[in-house]
Amino acid sequence: MIDVEPQTAVGLVSLTVPANLDYSAAIRDFTLASLKNVGGFDAAWASRMQLAVDELFMNAVRYGSRPGSPVHLQFDFAPHRLRVAVEDCGEGACPLGARELATRVEAARKAHIAREQRGETNLALSGRGLSQLVSSWADELSFEDSPAGGIRVTMTKTL
Repeated sequence: MIDVEPQTAVGLVSLTVPANLDYSAAIRDFTLASLKNVGGFDAAWASRMQLAVDELFMNAVRYGSRPGSPVHLQFDFAPHRLRVAVEDCGEGACPLGARELATRVEAARKAHIAREQRGETNLALSGRGLSQLVSSWADELSFEDSPAGGIRVTMTKTL
């Protein structure tokens, strides 16, 4: 079950879903509708940010959560800024701390940029990759250890 709670008039929306990739389609639909209707994104940017949110959610489910544990998503719409946070329980297949995850993502981001500068394609890579999406479409990505034991990943886009 998806629990949607509008929090304030400034556009804070929170969702909690079980860690299950079967919810990915619903998260993508919800994200696209929210970005267009609440955030005022045009269709192209809404689709780009939808991909990034999808990647955040799938990573939380695949690597940071045990099956069925809660994954929290938060969309904070403010004038000229979107902030999306995804938080897992930290009991998944890849129990990293925020600092180690940030180091890995930054290394992957730099490798992606280097491949682009050399004119190489990323077709050999599996998936889109969080580092690629964020370096292409977000302005900031932060990682913090959450009080619940997992990691909270926050992506910010200034409009």
